[in-house]
Amino acid sequence: MAHVIEAASSGRAKCRGCERKIDKGELRFGERQPNAFGEGEMTLWFHLPCAAYKRPEPFLEAARATDDARVAE
Repeated sequence: MAHVIEAASSGRAKCRGCERKIDKGELRFGERQPNAFGEGEMTLWFHLPCAAYKRPEPFLEAARATDDARVAE
């Protein structure tokens, strides 16, 4: 899956848009990309408003695909 919207499982991730911490339980947008540092893939995490601003097309695609009502808020 290339893009995902889910609740943060911990409070360790930082948003790639604003560089602030994404709190545990907060909805976040994840963008899967090839790992620049090795094999496999990595996920870049964004707050939902940051994703809507920085990555509007992938964000809208993921928002349409999710069934979480909190995304529409």
